[in-house]
Amino acid sequence: VAETLGQDLALAVLKLAACATLVTAAETLGRDLSLAAVSLAAFATSVQVAETLGQDLALAVLKLAACATLVTVAETLGRDLSLAAVGLAAFATSVQVAEII
Repeated sequence: VAETLGQDLALAVLKLAACATLVTAAETLGRDLSLAAVSLAAFATSVQVAETLGQDLALAVLKLAACATLVTVAETLGRDLSLAAVGLAAFATSVQVAEII
């Protein structure tokens, strides 16, 4: 897919590594893989936003760490993941505002 879209293969490998890490962690912890899919979707969105804005991917990784933390906390507290998604959206907005300023 990366080749077809003309994307840098190194970036595709980075995305794949993140995916594999999330799925492996989910399996190791006995978590439902659907939760890992939610985390992966959030990561992919962060990377796509970073690419679109021409941001350094290190920033996307920082956002991923925050996302993973939010989802993990939500799971630990037994909260609905939709609440974690709201928290992530608020976090992303805060970071974007900080970057603009």
